[in-house]
Amino acid sequence: MAKRGSTEIVSIYWFFVIGVALVAIAMMVMVNSSRKYDVREAESDILSEKAMRCLIPQGYYLNESFLSDKKSNEDFEKDCLFFGIGQEYYLLVNIYKFESCEKGICKEDGLIKSFSLGNPSLKDMGILSSQVYQPKLSLASKKSVYVIRKSDSQRLVVHIIGVINKMKENAKV
Repeated sequence: MAKRGSTEIVSIYWFFVIGVALVAIAMMVMVNSSRKYDVREAESDILSEKAMRCLIPQGYYLNESFLSDKKSNEDFEKDCLFFGIGQEYYLLVNIYKFESCEKGICKEDGLIKSFSLGNPSLKDMGILSSQVYQPKLSLASKKSVYVIRKSDSQRLVVHIIGVINKMKENAKV
């Protein structure tokens, strides 16, 4: 005797399995596309890293041309290729004497040179990424590097703060 109906049950089972798989894929796509993302922290790290690599091309020797009194913010922008940094960014670079710094905090009397690019009002608005996340504020990254002046082996500390605002473009909240 031939068995009838066995192929119909298998085909109904496969339609059910395919339907469950499609629903699961659709739910995963909806969950991931509705997730919030914020790339300002990564962008501020990249901005600070670019400034650091320009100032310290050999890893631990400071590019001494930046210590010249003739170097201005415009020269720093041109030499480090920060063309048109705009109002959505702020970059602050301070170079201190090593002796004036203690536990990551440097005294203003030890400041040798300072460069700033972009919108200075963002400096006070930015929060460091290590602090509590607040999506309505600008995000900042801070880097400190110990370097050596090659000509006289003087030890220096370089503080770099990069702040990114770009709320409409980089932060989906």
